[in-house]
Amino acid sequence: MRGKVALGFPGRAYLRLVGSSVLFGALLYLVTRGVAMAYRRWGFVNPESAVELPQWLVGRVHPMLVLFGSPVPVAMAVFAAVACFLLWLRQPRGARVEWDEEGISEIDGEGVRTAIRWAEARRSGMTVVVKSKRSGQRSHGGSVEQISDAEGRRITRSMSSWTTPLFLYRRRAECPEMHIPKELPPGDGIVDDGVTRHPRWAVWPMRLGYAVAGLAVYGMLEHESDMDGNGFILLVAGLLIGLRALRPLAELLRLRRTDGAFANAAPVALVGADGRRLVARTVSGEELLFDPAPLHHDDALLHRRRGPAFLDYTEPQQGPEGAYRGGRVTVEAHALELAGNRKARRDLQRAVVAELFVRLLVPLPFLAGGLLLLGLDG
Repeated sequence: MRGKVALGFPGRAYLRLVGSSVLFGALLYLVTRGVAMAYRRWGFVNPESAVELPQWLVGRVHPMLVLFGSPVPVAMAVFAAVACFLLWLRQPRGARVEWDEEGISEIDGEGVRTAIRWAEARRSGMTVVVKSKRSGQRSHGGSVEQISDAEGRRITRSMSSWTTPLFLYRRRAECPEMHIPKELPPGDGIVDDGVTRHPRWAVWPMRLGYAVAGLAVYGMLEHESDMDGNGFILLVAGLLIGLRALRPLAELLRLRRTDGAFANAAPVALVGADGRRLVARTVSGEELLFDPAPLHHDDALLHRRRGPAFLDYTEPQQGPEGAYRGGRVTVEAHALELAGNRKARRDLQRAVVAELFVRLLVPLPFLAGGLLLLGLDG
């Protein structure tokens, strides 16, 4: 009984990113055009009330309007491409699920994200029901399946692109067709890992910021003389949109804490197993013997892994009690990370840094427009 199947990002996640990019592009066009028109009208007609700008910027207000305002479809396409690229960047090496007679594993690039033994596995399922807004009829929209064990390991997959739960939007978990010929006892239900999802506290401020920016556009169209009020509204919109950067910031801090957990890990090579213990060879050629059970590692099939890894362990006391048969030294392991898992974590860290940078750039046009309008009114 062997098999494997590739995992992909949910199609609905890409659709949401494209929709948000179109909305942002349209809103940025309206805000940029409104601010530029206000500056050309009030800054040049009333020079005494205009904000003093650098000479290189004064002559480029209108060209900036042409750059960001005229090619609206191009700008929307660029924003959508950047958003989708940031999602792909989280797992650029791909992902898949593999299973055999002993267990099932979720592979992230070259590393093992989670592995579960069949003897301890439980299966939980959830059927997503879609209700039509027009007819009110309900239809089967797809299913979500989760295989877990008693120690909290979980492998979750979605069988439909359009009914994937929110907590799976930001990682490869979509697999429409995967049949595992294994009868498993029922689990306790689908568990949200709460790691890769968008928290509500990070989503709603940005949505509210878009609404406030729309209010500022309305104010510039209907009450164009109220520069102070429109500028203040734009500033509030920029601050609300900027709060979305807290989500990648929190994720980056979590990844940095993981870096700290492996700060003292030394490079080793997993070369074998001796019963329940693993054998690792150091750079100097010394062989270490350790028990991985206290680590509560996400990989329940660690005894099968070979190759480069990073091990944080305690040096044994000098003496005959520290030696093990065959010249191996028994040590106490504190943390273990396979080389493939470290690559996947570094890929994710680079993606989060890039997302944080973009999230910090997004509110800048709104903040700059608000400050410009406040300067005009002064």
